[in-house]
Amino acid sequence: MLSLIRNHRGIFSVIFVFAALGMIAGTFGQYQGMDFGMGTGVIAQVDSLDIKTTEFDRDFKNQLNRVEEVISQQSSGNPEQADMMRQIMMMQVSPDSVLNRLIESRFRELIAKQNGVAIGGARIREALGQIEAFQADGRFDPVAYKKILAANGFRPADFEEQISRDLIVQVLQEGLSAGLALQSDLEFQSDEKLNKRKIFEIATITPKNIPDPKLPDVAVLKAFREDLNQRVHFDSYYNDHIDEFRKPEAIKASHILFADTSEGKKQAEAVYKELKDHKLTFEEAAKKHSQDKANANEGGDLGFFERGIMDPAFEKAAYLLVNPNDLSPVTKSSFGYHIIKLVQKRGAVEKTLEVVMEEITPKVWVESEKKKILKDRLADWIAKAQGPSTADLKPYKTEWKEVPAWNPIEDRLGPYTGISTYTSDLLKLNAANPFLKKAVEKTGNWILVKFKKDDESEKEPFTRETGLQKKANEAIGFYYENRYKALEQSKKIIRSEALIARYREAFKAQNPRN
Repeated sequence: MLSLIRNHRGIFSVIFVFAALGMIAGTFGQYQGMDFGMGTGVIAQVDSLDIKTTEFDRDFKNQLNRVEEVISQQSSGNPEQADMMRQIMMMQVSPDSVLNRLIESRFRELIAKQNGVAIGGARIREALGQIEAFQADGRFDPVAYKKILAANGFRPADFEEQISRDLIVQVLQEGLSAGLALQSDLEFQSDEKLNKRKIFEIATITPKNIPDPKLPDVAVLKAFREDLNQRVHFDSYYNDHIDEFRKPEAIKASHILFADTSEGKKQAEAVYKELKDHKLTFEEAAKKHSQDKANANEGGDLGFFERGIMDPAFEKAAYLLVNPNDLSPVTKSSFGYHIIKLVQKRGAVEKTLEVVMEEITPKVWVESEKKKILKDRLADWIAKAQGPSTADLKPYKTEWKEVPAWNPIEDRLGPYTGISTYTSDLLKLNAANPFLKKAVEKTGNWILVKFKKDDESEKEPFTRETGLQKKANEAIGFYYENRYKALEQSKKIIRSEALIARYREAFKAQNPRN
């Protein structure tokens, strides 16, 4: 493994430079001077490796400062936008998330050391020399180095220790990748095929867009209704239109609305007296006095409404009325003062399928016939090598539409995701064989699929190197996961719950909105 690592030193240098620059950049900002008051101690242990409160403090402040940096860059100097972004982003920053990241980093460091990876002083100095922030005239400047570290709360020993940790983890990762990146030609061909994106066109056919067939005579409809095999169609129609057959109690009422003021109340009481004395009709009063201009000219007509629709006070007064033309006393709601007139009451209605079966038979027959017509038409289209043309689809009010590029790994077909159950068939589609010889049913509609072209827009096409790296990453992930679980089960990952609780409280005290 070490020979493989030595062969990739240049890669590690580049990776490390970015990590180190991020660590330095994160230390500038308003949180650098924050003191959590925890002193020195150990907040967590990963086997033999400690995570000290000083390191935790520094990482936590860095994360907070990076949040502020993002806000500064994206809020465009707008204080309201900055405040809103801060509230949202700070909700995702917590002592727990910082500690979990440090534990994961220390865990990888442990694995690297257990695999014999070590970084010498010369390698650390080489990495330091590549960081532009520490350079003067293109060369490492020890004075600038110490000055920058001091300004950001680092001691050289601490910073170089962090460099060493990051480097050995990167070296281990690359060494494992090189050792695990094995793939046969057959595997590569299979992965290449699965990762290659195709662009499809899709047409959605709905039975509703098929012209209604002519109704048969009464005898045919009666036989259709009495055929037990058709019961499923009746059940489906009834359940799909249940609101037509089950209606809750409702009333029809009119109202006159007055302003929500003391003068409005006095006016309402005066008009109410005129109505009771029959000096004017309700319709006349609504046209003359109502503040609800949406219905004043219609005599204040509100139509039918069920419970739970209107303002609660208005609803209560309206539903207390008993007979048509009854008037409510002046009623206060959140909109103002009302006089309400009952026009009509409608009791709750509930018709069973048996009751409405004869009534809905023509509609159920039409739906059933349209589905048969559509299935026959789909069978004709599927028999064609190229599928239906644009002209074929036009009478059904649909057309071929391009959808996002697809492969079975990503599956980005949105509302058409259901067709991915036919993965093996989709993979076979090409310019010579473009049409999926199946119609996919989804929520009562039928989906047709046609290959258009291979996606040539991919910036990073799938290559053997990509496939090797993917397999290596999967193997490394599995290896790490099992080693981590073993450490947890043996209780070698220890968190100081008391300290982390104190950090939560300290952070909450300094950021009360979080």
